[in-house]
Amino acid sequence: MLMKIDDVDVNENITRTIGNTQLEVTSYNGYTSIKWYYTFDGAVAPYSKFVSLVFKEGFLAGFIDNWQFYNIGTTNITFSREEAITIALETAKTHSYSLKLDANALETQNFNESNIRWTSLIFDDSLDADKTRNEDLLTLYPVWRVGIALDKWYGHLYGIIVDIWADTGEVRYVQEAWSTLPPPEGTPRADITPVEDEVKQASISGGNNLSAIMLVVLPTLIAAITGTASFWLHSKKNSKSSHLLKPRSLKIGGILFCFLILSAIALAPIATVSAATNTAVIWGSESTGAGPPNNNWRKSEQEILYQRYVASLIKGYFETGGYTAYNHQGILNPGSSKTQILYDIETYSDDNSRVAFVDFDHGVGNSKNGEFHFMFEDNVGTMGEGDPWENGVYDMEIYYKAEKCKTTFAFISTCMSSRLTHPETGQPWQGWGYYGARGLPYAFTRGRMVKDKGSTPGFTIFSHMSDDAYFDPDDGSQVYIGFPYGSPSLTQPIPYPTGSHDYWEWVDRFFKQALFYDISVNQALDHACFEIWGMWFANPYVPIRNFTAHWDEVGDQEHCNITVYGNGRIKLENFADDFNNGNYNGWTVSQGSWTVSSGKLRAQQGFSLIRTGQQFTTNRHVRTKVRTLTAGPDSWDVAWVIAKYLSSSYQVYSLLHKNGDVELALIYNGQTLMWTASTPFSPYNWNTIDIDIVGTKAYVSVNGNSYLKITHSWFDNFSGYTALRTFTSSTAEFDDITVVNEGSW
Repeated sequence: MLMKIDDVDVNENITRTIGNTQLEVTSYNGYTSIKWYYTFDGAVAPYSKFVSLVFKEGFLAGFIDNWQFYNIGTTNITFSREEAITIALETAKTHSYSLKLDANALETQNFNESNIRWTSLIFDDSLDADKTRNEDLLTLYPVWRVGIALDKWYGHLYGIIVDIWADTGEVRYVQEAWSTLPPPEGTPRADITPVEDEVKQASISGGNNLSAIMLVVLPTLIAAITGTASFWLHSKKNSKSSHLLKPRSLKIGGILFCFLILSAIALAPIATVSAATNTAVIWGSESTGAGPPNNNWRKSEQEILYQRYVASLIKGYFETGGYTAYNHQGILNPGSSKTQILYDIETYSDDNSRVAFVDFDHGVGNSKNGEFHFMFEDNVGTMGEGDPWENGVYDMEIYYKAEKCKTTFAFISTCMSSRLTHPETGQPWQGWGYYGARGLPYAFTRGRMVKDKGSTPGFTIFSHMSDDAYFDPDDGSQVYIGFPYGSPSLTQPIPYPTGSHDYWEWVDRFFKQALFYDISVNQALDHACFEIWGMWFANPYVPIRNFTAHWDEVGDQEHCNITVYGNGRIKLENFADDFNNGNYNGWTVSQGSWTVSSGKLRAQQGFSLIRTGQQFTTNRHVRTKVRTLTAGPDSWDVAWVIAKYLSSSYQVYSLLHKNGDVELALIYNGQTLMWTASTPFSPYNWNTIDIDIVGTKAYVSVNGNSYLKITHSWFDNFSGYTALRTFTSSTAEFDDITVVNEGSW
């Protein structure tokens, strides 16, 4: 297969069919992606039977081989496109819809070939099929996939997808099409009439009972450099209410799944940190204000079930990564009410060194006193009835609950959650307005404007965050992921019409990669995309960066993509200790006497030094709460925070002098350089000191206020531990220490 690219210029974008193999070569930003997938007589298998290579600056960076594990059951295409459309229309007419359609909605004059929006001919397996075709569920057969629009939009239900085995004419599966976006302008809309179905309602009303979904095994691909890896196969959704989630169980040989990472990272689970001062909260709107679950016109019952399922998975991933995690999704106690969400933001930001927030929802916003503000809905949702502010969580409200620099990570999966312009006028719409903060990224970061680094004079990580955390990350320790226009439904196949994976599967892979393994956010984005689509996130054609929130009208969705702001090099798994376990296990005492009391680490005497038991990356972000108890005779005879400590001859540290001046010092090969700035803070009070070291630059802030930004080549010349110390005769207390590492990209 590799020989087939001998006559191909890999510096150009090429698509070429050679026998039963489709070759795609894509070049972008120093990367080259080469992918082969199976094809026969117009039927394709782009996201199942494929081999993909990614080169970065000429070196192999990624490799995945799924080819040998997907056998071809038959290549017979007995039924034509026209015959498949006829079968699909008849199947759609007998489908049991989640919402009651108009009496004449499925009559021939309203439901015919003019409703066909697209067809595709693909190869697919039996994993989510109504009836399996082979004992080997990965065996592929040709499938006609047909997208049919309804006569009008019923809430956010607008169509149906029917899969037909192209060799037998039997229906493979049926799936309703729901959108996170409202109906396009001018699209016919229906009055919603609830469907009375006690059985369906009972099947979804138990918010704490996830047993139905837990029968669907989490799709897991464990990376391996050689040999094969074991993995679980999952049953995808099926829209028929009689078997909403069909459990399947099998044991099968794994797919060879190889990542050859330039930084030679080890894809192995890492141990949890010594104690937690990181907290993560997951929310999600079930749109209960749109009606009971079985007739909800905002979200399908499947969407709600998978939202509950994914929220529980993400909670577990954060816990594995050393976080204290809370699943407040939907109707779970205490739930995702507006009051609870704002309480969570305020409380966990105040009580922790770093926080992460995840939300699955509907979004956009409202105007008040003539000024537009973005929001995401709480569990009830903003229905446009009564006070439109009652069930929306708005940017201007979030801003006052968040704390500067505390939101290390936010993943807000709602429409317009990362939009930076007014949705109607297109004018820039972030920062401070007449009535408060504008823009969700600005609100969650408590005051960082999303900007292009290269074209923004005076760009600073305390006031700005990069608009491209992947290709042009800033030097801060925050990442914000969202959607500037439409966001995908969790149960939506990506991409239409050939995708064989749903959005929730990509979300699951991303969080697992980011929190199970010692890799950065950017690397986790790459790995999740590579597993699902055989492309890295860097690829401009990767489906998560080019999708449609609905396929009834696609012309209004030119901005449906995911955006990543801030610094994607940071790793979500990080070192953290709040000493609430009553000890300093994981630390090494080098000098003096140290104790832990009331959840605080105390230096009992001067000339005391304690360091972490592990070393960190050269680029790092250190945050510590510190208070000098007693000071010595000199102004620097106070508590020190040593961001980098290799020995007494190699250190980077910061301290608050007795007069309140903040100092940054760099010791390299025994030579010392120092910089200072005045602050209004007393070292005898509790203060939070941040030291960010990225390459040759170092930044120091105190209590969320920026004071020093220094550039020197020595900052990048060594790594080492992180340490705490007192000088001469001072004593001090330390708490809530976190060290965020960075990946190579």
